[in-house]
Amino acid sequence: MSVLILDKINKKYKNIKIINNFSMELNCGEIVSIIGPSGAGKTTLLRCINGLEKVDSGNIIIYGNNITKKQTEQDILDVGLVFQDFQLFPQYSVINNVMLPLTKVFKLKKEEAKIKAMDLLSKMQLLEKCNSYPYELSGGEKQRLAIARTLATNPQILCFDEPTSALDPKLIENLFKIIKNLSCENKAILIVTHDINFASKVSNRIIEFQKNI
Repeated sequence: MSVLILDKINKKYKNIKIINNFSMELNCGEIVSIIGPSGAGKTTLLRCINGLEKVDSGNIIIYGNNITKKQTEQDILDVGLVFQDFQLFPQYSVINNVMLPLTKVFKLKKEEAKIKAMDLLSKMQLLEKCNSYPYELSGGEKQRLAIARTLATNPQILCFDEPTSALDPKLIENLFKIIKNLSCENKAILIVTHDINFASKVSNRIIEFQKNI
C-alpha cells in the first residue's frame, strides 16, 4: 500500500527551480533513499513532505489525503522527521524530550507519558541516560534520542535527513539495525543522504537527484 504519493512536485527558490516535476511512491515497510549533490533539493523535499515548506505545484498525498490542498493534524502526525542536527530541547532531560510530544500533542497524563517514553528509550538503548541532558550525550546518543522523540507520535512515515553524517562506522551499523527494525514494524522510511554505501545497504530503492544548473 502506498502511504505516500508525490505527484509532479515543483519547488523554486529565488526563481531557481530546485525540485523539477518529481514523482514517487513510498509503501509500508519500504526504505527509499534519495542521494545527490548538495543543493539538489533533497532536504527541501523532506521539509515539504513534513509541511515545513510549501510546494509551488504538484500534490503530496498521505493515506489518500492531498495535504497540498488541506493538511489535518492527523496528516502531520503521520509523518516524522529526524533532523540532521537533531533539534533536541537542551533545557529538558532525555526523558522529558520524549515525554513532551506525548503530553502536549496527545494530552497524556505524565505517568502514562513516562511509561511510553521509557519504553521508547529502552528500544533506543538510552534508558540509563533518561535523566541526562542533551549536552551530556554523544552524537550517536543524540541521534537515538531524536529518533525516540520522533517515534513518540507514532508516525507511519519516517524521514531521515543525512542520518550518517558525523557518525563512525560502529554507530552507522547501529543506525542500520534501527532503520531495518522500523521497516519490519511496517514503517515507511525515506532517507536523504550523501552516503551512497549506506543507502545501498539499507534501501529497497535508491533515487538520485540532479542539481539544476
